[in-house]
Formats: sequence, C-alpha cells, structure tokens
Amino acid sequence: MIMIAKCIIIMSLLVTHVVPATELSNEELRELSALYLDRGIKAYKDGDYNKSAESYAKSLNYWPSVRAAGNLCNLYLYGQGVEKNYKKAIDLCTAAAKYNDPHSLIMLGEIYLFGKGVAKDLKMAEDYYRKGADLGHAHGQFMLASLLQKKSLTETKYYLEKAAENGHVEAKKVLINLNKHQQNKVQN
Repeated sequence: MIMIAKCIIIMSLLVTHVVPATELSNEELRELSALYLDRGIKAYKDGDYNKSAESYAKSLNYWPSVRAAGNLCNLYLYGQGVEKNYKKAIDLCTAAAKYNDPHSLIMLGEIYLFGKGVAKDLKMAEDYYRKGADLGHAHGQFMLASLLQKKSLTETKYYLEKAAENGHVEAKKVLINLNKHQQNKVQN
C-alpha cells in the first residue's frame, strides 16, 4: 500500500511537471513501471484493451519490463486496444523473448507458424514453441506436440503429457484419444 501511495505521489508530481522523470531514481522508475504494468493487467482482465495498451506502454516508458513488452506484443498481434501491427508485435516479442519470456516465445511461434508479418517458417515456429514449452508454457507444449505429430510420436506424447499436467484441457482430450487409438492398435 505504501508503494502505491508513493507511486501516486510521484505520478502527480510528474503530471504537474514539478519533478521531471529524468530526476527520478531507478527505484522510483521501477516502481512506476510496476504500477503501470499492474494497471495494464487489471484493465486487460476487465476487457478494457485501450487502457491496457496505454498502461503497458507507460510501463515500458519508465523501465524495461519483459512482461509489459510481452503483454503489449499480444495486444498488437491481435489488434486489441491498438491497431493490429505485426511489426510492433514481433519487435516487442523478440525483445522479451531474449529474456526467455515463455509467453513471448509462444507468440513468436504463432507468428512464424501462421506467417503473421513474416514468411511462414515451420522450423522457426517449432524452435520458438520448443523454447516456451521447455520453460513450462502449457499452450506451447500443446502447440509443439501438434507440430511434432508427424515427426515423433514419442516427443508428441511427451509434450501432450506435459501440457495436460499443466492444465491444458485440449491436450488432455487429445492424449485420451491418442491412448485409446494406441490401445485399439494393440488389440487388433
């Protein structure tokens, strides 16, 4: 609560131009960035994508935030609260992916899988999905399993199991069907 009150005071000083942002300490800049990130997350959950995008952008203006970059990438990728812009999405996701942000890695996988602003590249898609999947991202695990199904049944099953363990509903359904199919093959 103290941090929020302090951030509100700092924000009001910035708005009234009493204190320029350049005179804030790194700690104060990080606190402001975190406050705007939290506002962006709340706005997104409330369905206010315009406010969410604005808050993430402000968060990034005060301090580099991997999560704010990844979240803003998502908004640009789908045109939520901002005009759809694949170049901005790719730039933001690439920046966040350098810090192993699983969500950004998965979005880059999608970008290359479907050719959103880039040429379709299944190898790049697989590489990004694998990085995100190996960091525990359930949807990444599911998508990687989908890409691997014609290459390796063992790897496909492994990533489906991981996704299911991480709560991915569709992975659970596919895994049940796969196991039934394998049992039927053994019985016949």
